Amino acid sequence: MNLNVIGKLEEHGLLLCHDGKFVCATSIIAGEQIAGTWWGHPKGNLIYNVLEEVLDSPDVIAPKLIAGKVTLIHRKLWPAFFTIVRETRPWQKKALKDDSKALLKIVAEEGRVRSDEIVWTHSRKLGDATRDLERKLLVYCKELHSDSGAHFKEILTWETWKDERNVHPEQMDYSLAISEIESAAKSLYPKAKLPWS
Repeated sequence: MNLNVIGKLEEHGLLLCHDGKFVCATSIIAGEQIAGTWWGHPKGNLIYNVLEEVLDSPDVIAPKLIAGKVTLIHRKLWPAFFTIVRETRPWQKKALKDDSKALLKIVAEEGRVRSDEIVWTHSRKLGDATRDLERKLLVYCKELHSDSGAHFKEILTWETWKDERNVHPEQMDYSLAISEIESAAKSLYPKAKLPWS
């Protein structure tokens, strides 16, 4: 595992997975900023392998937190993070489309669903509704591959994720939790856009 990524993550508590302008896991691994996608970069295979290892760590979760982008969050910030996602707040439901609400209901009833197994009858694509829920921190998604090589998302409630990982951090005061996450984000990204701001 790239110790520089883990070191930065432990120091700040969070780190963007990829961004073309700011420090992130891919730029640390590559040793330079990568504009656009990192897949075609000469160190693309190394980046992929290190990210997979980081994402498999029992100390890291990777929701879409900063600017709607995948953000690595270290275990030390989990009490604050899970306090925020533990209960639904008005900012999470504001402007949520009907198809996103329908998907949220399916996930809440099942605890976990695979995107390739959902019967979807809405006009917007399932991926759009899924991204809405991810950006509002209403669900946790994992990118997976089927045996045939097709990509799909596993969509989980936060309670399901926590139970499976046997993670039950203490709950904090909500405003203190928001402040702690904002402070961590702004230590690396002074103009960080967070879902509730």
